This record gives sequence, structure tokens and C-alpha cells, in this order.
Amino acid sequence: MKNLFTALLFLGLINYASAQNTFPASGNVGIGTVSPLEALHLNGSIRGNQSGALRINSGSGLLDIGSQNTQFTHFITDRQFFFFNKDVQIAGSIGSYDFPLDFRIFNVTRMYIKKENGNVGIGTIVPGSYKLAVAGSIGAWGEVRVFTNGSAFPDYVFDPSYKLPTLEETENYVKENRHLPEVPSAAEIEKEGMSLNEMNVILLKKVEELTLHLIEIKKEIEELKRNQRHK
Repeated sequence: MKNLFTALLFLGLINYASAQNTFPASGNVGIGTVSPLEALHLNGSIRGNQSGALRINSGSGLLDIGSQNTQFTHFITDRQFFFFNKDVQIAGSIGSYDFPLDFRIFNVTRMYIKKENGNVGIGTIVPGSYKLAVAGSIGAWGEVRVFTNGSAFPDYVFDPSYKLPTLEETENYVKENRHLPEVPSAAEIEKEGMSLNEMNVILLKKVEELTLHLIEIKKEIEELKRNQRHK
């Protein structure tokens, strides 16, 4: 009787295993499925000797390596992927979906790349129309080179045809507006910010105009000195 029970139990295990696993003539191996579509088709999870050392869950697209310290998740339904551990998270999208690439540390976004235009935000998730938007300070241990991007450099101030504003005209403008001509006011800069490129061009233009005025004043002083000597 005992031998018969053992035989029946063994046959039952074989039948159960046959229902779950298969080794068809195609060579594909199925574990947890009788219709393997790949050389090895797993329907379920894999767990190593250590808890969570390697776990694959095809249902949720989860690949868990090293318990919860390193995980890679691919959600087919959302076309998104996530890579994260306890300190760092990276999220993005696959294909034509417009999910951004989001780099987080301690669940705080540090860098954000918009997929539709590639604009990058550092310390902000709203880079707007800027190719690089930084919410914070920028330090450079070297040269920072800015190009005019097609805007005219103010060498035209030295052209003989240039109409140099008189000092009286500048004085009247300053009295009325409380800032130099063409230079944005403090209120404008506070509201809209300022372009370093445009501001450098404006300031250089003012320096060049001031230089021309100084040259003229020097000529006038020398003329006065000559007149004094001839008296």
C-alpha cells in the first residue's frame, strides 16, 4: 500500500511538472509555460540564493538585482523605464512617447531632459525654451565663450557716418528715464532677466561712444590751451 501511494504521488508530480514545463522538439525550453516562444521562456520569477538576488517578473516588467538596491523596471503599457536604487532614480520613455528623462537623487530631480526638444533643466523641471536652464549658480574654472549669434557688434560706432549722441542728449535722457539709452532698466531686468550677450554688446557700445566723447573733449582742451598761449 505504501509503495502504491508513493507511485501515485510521483506520477502526480510528473503530470504537474508536464503541465507547467515543456521541452518541445523545436528546442525551446518553457518554464511555467507549455508554449515557449524563445530558447528559454520563463513565465514567473527567478530568485537566487540570497533573497532578491535576481528576480524577473514578466508580468510587471521588473528586473530586480541585488534585492532593492538596484532595480530596472520597464512598464510596457506606459512605454516608460525606471532605474533606481535607494539613492538614485532614473526615469525615461521609449519610442515616440514624450516622457522626459528624469535624473533624481534622494527622490529630488537634479537633471531633467525634455524629450520633444532636448532642453535640459538642472535644478528645475521647467527649462522652458532654453536649451539649458539652471536653477542656481554656475561656476567655471576656465574660459566661457559667448558668440554673437548673428547680432551686430558695435564697431559701427567708429564709422564716420555714425551719429554720436551728444552729452546733452544723454543727460536729458538719463534725467527723464533714470538709466542710459538702450540699457534695460532695473525693473525690466528684474521682470525679464537679461541676455549676457546683448548686455555685453550694449556696454561695449557705450564704452566706444564714451571713448569718442573723450577724444573730442581732449581736442577741445588742447585747443583751449593753444588759445591761452597765444594771448
